[in-house]
Amino acid sequence: MTTQIETRKEKLDGLKATVSSIDFQKGLKGILPKTLTPERFGLTALAIVGRDPKLLECTQISLIRCMLQSASVGLEIGNELGHAYLVPFRDKKSGTTVCTLILGYRGIVQLLYRSAQVSGIEAQVVRNGDEFDFAFGLRPHLVHTPKAALAQPVTHAYALLRMKDGTVLFDVMSREDIEAIRTRSRAGSSGPWQTDYAEMAKKTVLRRLSKLAPMSVEDQRMVTADERADANLDQTGVFAPDVATPALSADAGDMSDEELAALAEYEQAAAQGDAAEPDRQDEQRLNF
Repeated sequence: MTTQIETRKEKLDGLKATVSSIDFQKGLKGILPKTLTPERFGLTALAIVGRDPKLLECTQISLIRCMLQSASVGLEIGNELGHAYLVPFRDKKSGTTVCTLILGYRGIVQLLYRSAQVSGIEAQVVRNGDEFDFAFGLRPHLVHTPKAALAQPVTHAYALLRMKDGTVLFDVMSREDIEAIRTRSRAGSSGPWQTDYAEMAKKTVLRRLSKLAPMSVEDQRMVTADERADANLDQTGVFAPDVATPALSADAGDMSDEELAALAEYEQAAAQGDAAEPDRQDEQRLNF
């Protein structure tokens, strides 16, 4: 136990040294939103791992990258607001633990409301005993009358987007559809999938529907990274190079093969003065 505590203290001291370094602080200034200073980011990072010491098992660069990616688009990490979560994932191939960024339902809502064309968002779960009927096609309709107690199991989740031109878009997912995504997710057996299942079910269907709404490149990267986590794929190549840059001075000794490859790619892109769009060949594209 003493050795474990000492190891965690060493990792915490290493993280503190990285986020407090002058070079790191300078690199943050062009990335973080105006409401978040580099100093506050450093304190927030230390507070996050303080609440969940398991995050110290993650490689430092994956932990910092996830924190930066979330902060760069103005999403708070933690259970208080439900914007985004950090979940450790053991990469058996590399023998390391990497940090995985998981969006919450409220995080998806925040990103969608930034679109100039979205005027309203709604997502709900349907429970066993509710009255529920829907249809797609030329005569789409959606009717939900809640009647079941909260203790009843979820049978469906649906999401609605109201556009400013009057158009209403909706999508529905069954419990089986949701479970198929949860079971292959890197965070399916821990984190919000276990503590806030209904919220994660709503997020999953809203995320799929969000593909029909206009979003900025930065916000879309967040959604794509979240999809890759649920598809049990590495998130590294999705995050923007400029977001990862301040963390690249971190110790590379505990980096996975994917992170080392991404580091080399980022350095090459930085040397050329331009970064290529990340490879999206694994992104799931859903059409209605």
